[in-house]
Amino acid sequence: MVANKRTALAVLLAAVMSCGCTAQQLYEAGQEHQRDKCRSGPPSDYDRCMERANESYETYRRNKNDVEENP
Repeated sequence: MVANKRTALAVLLAAVMSCGCTAQQLYEAGQEHQRDKCRSGPPSDYDRCMERANESYETYRRNKNDVEENP
């Protein structure tokens, strides 16, 4: 299982490096990966996990900026 995740991550990184993706595109790719993890996780965590995975890029940026400005 770990090897599959490493392979998937390596393929994702190679694709990202070769495509010149924007930060938003990278974020969206990460969201899809997180959704997959939500689907395979415990049913009791599904709703909360999907809520985090579906957070918009703009909300992510605002939260990130808040943390950076107020460590």
